[in-house]
Amino acid sequence: MAKKKIEIAGHWRNGCFYALKPYAEDYHKLEGKNVVMTCVTDAPDKVRTHQERKSIEVYCKQCADVCLDAGIDLKSLVMKLRAETEIPMSQFLFKEVVFKGMALLQFGVDSTTKLKSTEPYHVWEWCNAFTSKRLGFSIPWPEEKLKDEPKA
Repeated sequence: MAKKKIEIAGHWRNGCFYALKPYAEDYHKLEGKNVVMTCVTDAPDKVRTHQERKSIEVYCKQCADVCLDAGIDLKSLVMKLRAETEIPMSQFLFKEVVFKGMALLQFGVDSTTKLKSTEPYHVWEWCNAFTSKRLGFSIPWPEEKLKDEPKA
């Protein structure tokens, strides 16, 4: 039996392999087949420089400005992005998109550090209503759990 070699590029995250979109057709050809995966990794890069961090911030600010001027909101941006690739959820993404988005709408703050002491709970109420109605899950505010945990 001849073995066909298929190369698929992607990323490992949290123990799962995520194929890049251009390889989706080849990826689906493997469905139900036994495969042997050989991994080739890139050489680790150095940590980004301070100048590279500033460049990321400038680029993102300029893109946000263009989106604002063009009337492109987060919803349409995410819909276009999801059509091109799958982005796994993370604590960072949920906080940046959902929690901070709700905080901005409710209290006009662009950072959680600017919330007053009772406001995070009110943001949670909105977030929890959203996840309950739209995503089918509800998570209690973790205040009680935090009181019981020993302080480091």
